[in-house]
Amino acid sequence: MSIAEFRSVVHLGLSEVSAATLRRAHAVHPIAAVQSEYLLWSRQPERQVLPVCRELGIGFVPYSALGRGFLTGARQLGHLGENAAAAALTLGAADLAAIDAIVGAGSVQGARYCQGDFDLVEL
Repeated sequence: MSIAEFRSVVHLGLSEVSAATLRRAHAVHPIAAVQSEYLLWSRQPERQVLPVCRELGIGFVPYSALGRGFLTGARQLGHLGENAAAAALTLGAADLAAIDAIVGAGSVQGARYCQGDFDLVEL
């Protein structure tokens, strides 16, 4: 007996699925929604998952649209005000040179998540 046959489940949703998995699941029982990470700079669901959602009439629920606090710099509301104050900060040429000397050009690079994590969800 499947979970849907218990009649206690009205709508099913999935999280972080590939297009192929979504199609297989929807063939067994209608899927109401898919939740997936959808960032401004990593919009992978657009390739395959969103088209399948449109085709099958499945809702799409994005999470971490602001990059898990990357754009706000805060994961707690109390810190948001502190971070917003940084918008008024003005860095001069000497400040930028000092930062570049410490951090160095190109020192921040690479993917945010390893390929193994993406392989788990068949992206």
